[in-house]
Amino acid sequence: MADVDVGVVRAAFGVAETGSIWLSEQDLRVNALAYLAQHLVALLDPGDIVGNLHHAYRDPRFKTARYAVLVTGPSATADIEGVLIQGAQGVRSLTILLVPRPAKTRVSRQVAASGHAAR
Repeated sequence: MADVDVGVVRAAFGVAETGSIWLSEQDLRVNALAYLAQHLVALLDPGDIVGNLHHAYRDPRFKTARYAVLVTGPSATADIEGVLIQGAQGVRSLTILLVPRPAKTRVSRQVAASGHAAR
């Protein structure tokens, strides 16, 4: 992973209030990708954006995921001599591309998010 410049993931959903994306073990086949890649590109279906963190926490996947993270962007620090360093921990940049899911995948994700089985 030390040589990975760009990682591409499909985010389960995004949070408009904070500009965050939610990733779980379902989205990250290799968990370290979200932290060790230099640049992270997330594909996000516009229909998978919730308004705020209150809505995000109501998503049933929060209770069922073994691993999950809300990613908002690169970290930053100005500890050393007051110089701002972006990407001090984790990715140096986060780019979110609004890309609709294929129709079949979108329906199955909505069913999973609602916590109801299809009948």
